[in-house]
Amino acid sequence: MKIREENMINVDFPFEFKKFLKRNGCYKAWVDGIWRTKGMTEEQFFERYNDIRYWVDNSFAWSRTPRGDHTWSIIDSSWRRLHRTLK
Repeated sequence: MKIREENMINVDFPFEFKKFLKRNGCYKAWVDGIWRTKGMTEEQFFERYNDIRYWVDNSFAWSRTPRGDHTWSIIDSSWRRLHRTLK
């Protein structure tokens, strides 16, 4: 379902992002990654990085994770596609 621009304020993007990560089996890895590399909780991350398009991209160095660059790149691309449908 596409949400119109004027309704965008009603979208809970952190909730949608966490749901997306859980659906893709990488929520815990993402939370662990932002804590390990930035010393942030997810709430702190959402407050600091308000451009939701880059929530995967800005999270941590993908190459330093067990999943590696390729997997996180796919997850990032998927999130950006989903983000466009939430507008």
